[in-house]
Amino acid sequence: MGEIKMEEIMEAIKKTFGEMFKKHEDNMLKIIAANHQLENQRIDKLFNEMNGLKESLEFTQSHTEEKLETANGEIKKLQEEIKELKEIPRWGDDLRKRVVEQEDRSRRNNLRFEGIAESPNETWDECAANLYKFLYDKLQINTQYVCIERAHRASGIKDGKPRVIVAKFLNYKDKTDVLKNCGKLKGSNFCVYEDFSKETTVIRKEKWKQVLQNRKDGFISHLNYRTIVRKERLK
Repeated sequence: MGEIKMEEIMEAIKKTFGEMFKKHEDNMLKIIAANHQLENQRIDKLFNEMNGLKESLEFTQSHTEEKLETANGEIKKLQEEIKELKEIPRWGDDLRKRVVEQEDRSRRNNLRFEGIAESPNETWDECAANLYKFLYDKLQINTQYVCIERAHRASGIKDGKPRVIVAKFLNYKDKTDVLKNCGKLKGSNFCVYEDFSKETTVIRKEKWKQVLQNRKDGFISHLNYRTIVRKERLK
């Protein structure tokens, strides 16, 4: 009888401990599950925050790139304007003014021609021959009576195009005759214009904008050296 009671006691103890362990195990599983759910919530929250931050950064980057592009455009424009301003002479300096005017007078019989085909290894004589051909073919000028003192290609190649020809005519009248016939080049890739010093070219380029505006406003307008001429149209 005593052994039976001991076995019953041991069985009761085992059962009690088993229930305790089972209850403890269930509690631990619940705690682990709760922690796991909490961690998942935290991960989801971090993931959402990271996506929001990514979208914000992408928007900021796009907005910054647009502002940088605009700023770079403005900087480039200012740099070009500063460069042109630096190239314009200080006309208060009488000596510099006289030097520039003397240089312009030395180019009085000069013209510059754009678009004339350039021969490989072209010599000065070949350059002059190409120019005579251009005057005859494109401007219908009788070159028999035209004397070109000198013709050469300007330095610098742009996009594979033929270099500009700088020509000096013996007679000023020949130069003006060429300019009068330049209307025949309208719609072509050829261009003929007067040759001036770098300083005068910069000034004329700036004043030419006003000439175009005058014409747009209905006036007759042109440049006479560095002076803008504007006249009312006859009605």
